[in-house]
Amino acid sequence: MRLLSHSFVAGALALAACAHDEGPARSEAAAVSRAVEALRNADNTQKSVPLAALRAVPCSIPDICAVQSFCVAAYEEHARVLTLIAAINDNAASAPPDTLKDGLATAEAGLTRAKAQTDQCATRQGELARRYRVAR
Repeated sequence: MRLLSHSFVAGALALAACAHDEGPARSEAAAVSRAVEALRNADNTQKSVPLAALRAVPCSIPDICAVQSFCVAAYEEHARVLTLIAAINDNAASAPPDTLKDGLATAEAGLTRAKAQTDQCATRQGELARRYRVAR
C-alpha cells in the first residue's frame, strides 16, 4: 500500500508541475489566439489597430511566438496590398493605363499571396488553440 501511495503522490506532483508549466504557455496562447481572432474579424480599413495589438502581445514560448510572427507577417502583407489598392484607386483618373494595369497585376498577386498567408495563419491559430486548449 505504501508503494501505491508514493506512486500516487509522485504522479500528482508531476501533474501539478505540468499544469504549472502549462499555465504561462496557455495564457500566452490564449492572448495570441484572441489577438489573431480580433485581427481577422476587423474590417479591412480597421486592421491596423488589432495588428499592432497582435504585435504587442508578450510572447516567450517558441511555438506560440512562431504563430504570432507568422500571423503578423501575413496581415502586414495584407495591409500592404490594401494600401496599394487604395493608391491605385486614388490615382485611377489620372494615371496612364499601363501604370494602372501594372499596379492592378501587382495588387492581384499580392492579394493571392496575402490570402494564402492569412488562411495559413488561421490554420496555425487553430492548431495553437487545440494544442493549448484555448478558445479560438
